[in-house]
Amino acid sequence: MWLLSTSRAELRFFAATAAVTGGYAILSHTWSSHEDSFQDIRLIEERCKLTSENPRDLVSPKIRHCCLVAESHGYSWLWIDSCCIDKTSSSELTEALNSMFRWYSQAEVCYALLEDVSSACVLDAPDSDFRRSRYHTRGWTLQELIAPQLVIFFSREWQQLGVKSELGGLLEEVTGVSRKVLTGESHFSKYSLAVRMSWASGRSTTRLEDEAYCLMGLFGVNMPALYGEGRQAFQRLQCEIVKQSVDTSLFAWGKTVSQVDLRNYTSHHTNRAANCLNDVQYLFAPSPSSFQAGCAYYTPRLKKPLQPYLAWQWKKAAKRNRNRHAQNVEHPFGYPALPRFTITNYGVKCHFPIIEADGFVVAVLLCEKGGEHLGLLLHKSRNPFQDPSRPLYFVSDSLQRKDGTRERVRMISLGKDMENLQLNGQIVAAEWRTIYIAQSPGNTLASSPAPSSVPTIMVDRGRATTTMAFHIPQWLLARFSALGFHSTYSRSDDSSSTTRVRFHNWERGEHIYVDMGTCNGQQPGPASCWARVVTPHADGRSNVPQADVHQCGEHHIDAWSPGRSRLFGDSERAVRISFAPSKLDPAGTLLVHLELLGTVFVEMLARAKITIPPACELRGPLAPPPAMESSTLLNTPTMSPLEAPSKSHVESNHAVECPTGVVLQDADSDGAPESVCTTRRRRTPGLALSIQDMLC
Repeated sequence: MWLLSTSRAELRFFAATAAVTGGYAILSHTWSSHEDSFQDIRLIEERCKLTSENPRDLVSPKIRHCCLVAESHGYSWLWIDSCCIDKTSSSELTEALNSMFRWYSQAEVCYALLEDVSSACVLDAPDSDFRRSRYHTRGWTLQELIAPQLVIFFSREWQQLGVKSELGGLLEEVTGVSRKVLTGESHFSKYSLAVRMSWASGRSTTRLEDEAYCLMGLFGVNMPALYGEGRQAFQRLQCEIVKQSVDTSLFAWGKTVSQVDLRNYTSHHTNRAANCLNDVQYLFAPSPSSFQAGCAYYTPRLKKPLQPYLAWQWKKAAKRNRNRHAQNVEHPFGYPALPRFTITNYGVKCHFPIIEADGFVVAVLLCEKGGEHLGLLLHKSRNPFQDPSRPLYFVSDSLQRKDGTRERVRMISLGKDMENLQLNGQIVAAEWRTIYIAQSPGNTLASSPAPSSVPTIMVDRGRATTTMAFHIPQWLLARFSALGFHSTYSRSDDSSSTTRVRFHNWERGEHIYVDMGTCNGQQPGPASCWARVVTPHADGRSNVPQADVHQCGEHHIDAWSPGRSRLFGDSERAVRISFAPSKLDPAGTLLVHLELLGTVFVEMLARAKITIPPACELRGPLAPPPAMESSTLLNTPTMSPLEAPSKSHVESNHAVECPTGVVLQDADSDGAPESVCTTRRRRTPGLALSIQDMLC
């Protein structure tokens, strides 16, 4: 590892931490727009050899002040991630990422710099700068908080704010990490995999891959860093965890239904669940954020479980209660065993207690949550190419409520008694079986990988025997994917004239339906193009209209105000859909742009630090054709995302004309289609559009 001398801020290499006489200090911080790199420090060193200056006087204020503090505490060496790793070397970067947790744990002291907190801050005050500090929201700072024994917090003025062990209670409130871990009373490895994942669930990283790499030390795994693999890094992390742990709480994420709530559902359809693969149907979670909704605990490791399972737990229970037997006589699943997992190219080979009853298939996880045992709902793959001797299973079941709406559920509670598990009001039995479960999209040969993009959609234009293509750009689909939306599409059964594109965020229960097609009507010539967007959430998916039913006067895009753009939705969930001729194929292809507005979608964008600009701000294939470009487009202020329409605007079955020219349409209207229009509104050639017009 490379270390900085605190007296001169010069780099020196040490083969091992044990070689650092007197130990070293280490910095924990969040990166700003410019940080001195390894190469910057080297250049400063070379310059100072010629000028006889002290390099410490020329480095950034952050490095200089940290050197001064460490030197005042008696340390000669300091490690800072921004300048002590040569990131031009992939081997050195991989070594650093795999060693970082150990480096922090073996440091004599860790200085945690909170650059957005002043020395005058009252730390435990409601809504204090300390509580809201960016430091508590970043992925890498989690291990930097947990690993070192001594962590001292500093303000932006480099004044001491407090010590981790003294601030344990406050830090638990802010970060969710157990106070006992922060004070050293308990080791983090004693906590279940799901609990540790929950500590990272509200944190973010600049690079998607880092949401996995920053957790390697917390789970004691090592793997190469492959920047460019995206979310696949988190899948690899879980594979490595499974290779060395039997803790099944790693699979205990997603929606859980209790036995009481199960009565509110009238039926379940495993086939319905298999129609559209998405993240919740795989064994592995798509990201740490999946573990936000509560934590599951692995029963065989608990000192005080809901119910003893292993012999040592029965003995401890007997000591606490003299009236109990020292050991359980009847084992609930026939013989004592622990789950086993093997990663294969067919899926994860799992050894679980399995329940098959009342049409359900449930894997007993040996986990508990909320005072009840947990089961993982499963359904068989419908892929005809799977191995008939070892059927592949996917996770989840599709449950239907009494009002007709459906909900996809991963987990089910099985009651409090492991020897008398309950399912749908009945006592059921489980037996040990070996099954294969799909682990992640594209990682099993027998699974049909969930589509990651929507292809160019060709629709029939009717009598002219020509086609019109709708194309959603790849970069836009990537942004929706980064927001947690899974995209699929389907065409109408009777013809290719209507296509529905679906964006599902199953974790948050958010759904966006985009219907696009052509309407032949009664006029000669090519058919008119139409589009509609519906934004139902978890409780309102039954209001989605049929894909091939539309209202001509409302949904024909050439009948919209200039700009071929319209806003659908309400003040919470709104989507502005815009169309523009492709510059590669102006006559045959319309590029589709979707802008997310409304409080719910804006919050999702802000949380993920993602922006989707309005169509008028795009310069490229989706930019307006030359006749529509004007200086007006550059000079008119854009509409704020907060100016989404209120619910009252869209509860009418008619279009509403707003002062800015925005036309709002009730996206949930399921009225009968209007008569087909016989004329089409066209733009005046050469008309210069304002941004408000373009947004409409």
